[in-house]
This record gives sequence, C-alpha cells and structure tokens, in this order.
Amino acid sequence: MASERSTRPRPPDKPHTPPGAKRRRSLSLTHPEAKHLREPLHKLAPAYGGAAKLAGKLGVASRTLTHPSPGLAVALWRVTGMSVEMALRGKLDIAGRCPLCGTTPGGGAS
Repeated sequence: MASERSTRPRPPDKPHTPPGAKRRRSLSLTHPEAKHLREPLHKLAPAYGGAAKLAGKLGVASRTLTHPSPGLAVALWRVTGMSVEMALRGKLDIAGRCPLCGTTPGGGAS
C-alpha cells in the first residue's frame, strides 16, 4: 500500500524548501550588513519618489527593500554606482570625498 502525501496547506511563515536543501549562510548577509544596506535604501527612496519607485528602478518588489540581500546590494550598485562594499560596511562618505582619506577633488581634507 502506497503512502499518501499530506494535503495540509503549508503555514505562511514556512517557505517551500526542497527536501534535503539547506539555506547557505555564506550566501546571506550578516545582521550588521543588512542593517547597513537598509540605510542607503532609506535615504535614497525620497530622491527616487518613494520606496515603490526606488524598488521599481532596482527591479525588485517594494517589500524586498525591507529584506536586504546580496542581490539587492548588487542592484543598488548597478543603479547608483555605490560600491557593494560601501553599502554593506556602512561606510557612506560625504559626496565628493575620498572614502579612504577624506580629501576632496580640489585638494585638502575637511
């Protein structure tokens, strides 16, 4: 006699994961990285006309902006030119300054 699969619906908080599959931590952001990535997204949203328009420009759903991922960091880089490392490490510099030494194109550090 063959066993039948359960037809109970999956709880909404448990996404489908194929049998034997594991979520790889190496492909996920750490909590500090995710926090740092949310910052430029939050600051850029008004410049693009809101979170929904920024999400559209990035090619993701609006809700994706609240769940940062490595792919979202790459999308941010493609649209804004902000380096992935800068976004994930929280080293946002003042426009026009070298993020390493703080000098401006005209010379001198401020």
